[in-house]
Amino acid sequence: MTDAAFVKSIDFFPFNIPSGPEFLGVYTLIVALSLLLAKVVQRGVIGAMDGSEAPVPRDRGHLGGFRRPAQAGPRLLIGELPSPDDVHYVAFLRGGEGAVGDTIATLALGEGWLAPVPESEFIDVLPLPPEPCASSRKLFALLRGARTTRTALRAAIEEVAREEARRAEAALREGGFLVTGGAMAAGNAAFATVAAVPLVIAAHRLLRGVALGAPIGLLAVMMVATAIIALIAGMTSRVSLRGREYLAWLAGSTTALREDVRAGRSASPADASLAAALDGAEGIPALDRVWPAVARTDPGHSG
Repeated sequence: MTDAAFVKSIDFFPFNIPSGPEFLGVYTLIVALSLLLAKVVQRGVIGAMDGSEAPVPRDRGHLGGFRRPAQAGPRLLIGELPSPDDVHYVAFLRGGEGAVGDTIATLALGEGWLAPVPESEFIDVLPLPPEPCASSRKLFALLRGARTTRTALRAAIEEVAREEARRAEAALREGGFLVTGGAMAAGNAAFATVAAVPLVIAAHRLLRGVALGAPIGLLAVMMVATAIIALIAGMTSRVSLRGREYLAWLAGSTTALREDVRAGRSASPADASLAAALDGAEGIPALDRVWPAVARTDPGHSG
């Protein structure tokens, strides 16, 4: 096909808009509308395939925010605070493996069986309390001795966090709190299909400019910028609508509790671990006083 024939084949809107402010305005509008539609389609496809867009179940009998003992799988209900064993699910939803490590460290120190030796790298490992949480039992088994170092404790926390994170991820995905891999892939493909519209227009304009011998530098920059914006806009959280709804309820319902923990008015391991799960370990007195390094560093963080 000759250059003249090619130009004639695409001599229609929006490919034939004269270069300048008119095309820039129309193209910007097309980019905005395409990306907006792409996000709507992406979320619709993910919700339809995954089934995770259903609302979080509500605990009709315990709307006051009580805790119940942990059970198999995550018991995350609106109206019921998670148990210390279930708080790792909340941590994983908020921040992945690193947040799980925060809760493990907070629970272990809050239960009182880890006692840092003053002005020393050593930490005394005391007997477990009568009813320790599951992660504390696993951590205690790894330490194997009456005294350990901070480095060894950190490594043990990371190992338990990896195990707990794997378990939490599988259970949360099964419960609809995380988007499945297949649904995520289909949603991303749908987004890419719709978001490609302005890129196709730009590519045709680029070829038309080459055929006409017109400058194409600015158009090439706009095309690259559009691709970058599309890549950023296409990013989506693994946390489903159900998971986001639950985290929003839990954060809104525990504002005073978390403020009490950080102000030192509550020393409960359950409360402290919930605060760490939602906000991170920084600023929690139980950790700041006995082991500041834990509070400032995310153990085993992987996002």
